[in-house]
Amino acid sequence: VKTVRLCLQLGHEASLPWVAKLDPATLPTGSDRPWVSRSFDGLLVLKL
Repeated sequence: VKTVRLCLQLGHEASLPWVAKLDPATLPTGSDRPWVSRSFDGLLVLKL
């Protein structure tokens, strides 16, 4: 689930063409809780 959410987020941020073809409603994305944050230098940090 976190892998799917990470791919979707990175795909959107990088404007990758395959992301527009996906329907997030049909993918196993889990809950609506935040699962990543950004460090002070801009890196994505996964929450456990």
